[in-house]
Amino acid sequence: DLDSRNYSTGLGEREADRKYYLQTLNWIKENPVKFAKLLPLKIYRFWQYWSPHTRWPDIPGYLKIIDLLYYIPFLILTGLGIISSFKKSSSFILLHLVLIYSQLNTLISFGDARQRFLFLPFLAIFAGWGLQYSIFVINQNSRKKIDQPGK
Repeated sequence: DLDSRNYSTGLGEREADRKYYLQTLNWIKENPVKFAKLLPLKIYRFWQYWSPHTRWPDIPGYLKIIDLLYYIPFLILTGLGIISSFKKSSSFILLHLVLIYSQLNTLISFGDARQRFLFLPFLAIFAGWGLQYSIFVINQNSRKKIDQPGK
């Protein structure tokens, strides 16, 4: 069936996927230093807001600002949620595993912001936990100030 064939290789989707997967692993084995140097870039591209394939200059400035006003607090709350959730690791073990899997998958495969979109629901859970944790800490600190007014 021509519709399910990859036109560049003449292989079916499964065969082409296996071929590229093996080529990737072989390249990593043959070039471990180059691969290690690419890791920070892959992590950066996974977490950046816009995909490198997006035509960033064509997007109006006000939309960039609106998007970043949402994304920066989201990242901060997600990071806070991930860090604070380690205190309740038994409750968050599955979410931690999903996050670790996504990062490891990104390190081996092509790291891109569009791959992060699959994990946004999990990141949103961490962001919600981060928000709840920050509210808890603020409440605790304000109670201490009320209980000890001289300090």
